[in-house]
Amino acid sequence: MGLLGYTNMYNNLSTQVNEWVEDIPTWKIVTGGSLLLIGGYYIFFKDRYSLPGPRGYPFLGIVPWLDKETPHLNLIDYAKKYGNVCKVSLMTEDIILVSGEKNIYDVHINKQDDFANRLHSVRFEAVLNGADDLAVMNDSENYRESKKMTLRSLKT
Repeated sequence: MGLLGYTNMYNNLSTQVNEWVEDIPTWKIVTGGSLLLIGGYYIFFKDRYSLPGPRGYPFLGIVPWLDKETPHLNLIDYAKKYGNVCKVSLMTEDIILVSGEKNIYDVHINKQDDFANRLHSVRFEAVLNGADDLAVMNDSENYRESKKMTLRSLKT
């Protein structure tokens, strides 16, 4: 095969590639399939070795299932269903729920350095309307007083 044969073969291949690239339905199928594969991988393998808890929707978490008037009762139900230490997703943030007298004592006394600072979140400030809450407070004098009061009430 001479130079002319290779040139014709290259032009023919180039034309076929151009036709495939310009074919929009093919790109939709390729893009959709790729997104499905990536999404499936994310859904099935993301939380494989993590704490138990409800899955929730991407970007929303469990917010659609929380009662607007009494969301704390929903969180208590999750703790009963998934155990005293479980993970819930609120919007894009993963929150670890710790319940049970022994676990709360453990977090505040034995592992207080690991749990001293919390994530600063504008969403939590909006929900709490600026109120200080032990669950979202960072290490400060007010936090220490609230912690002492909580631990005293757990002992009684």
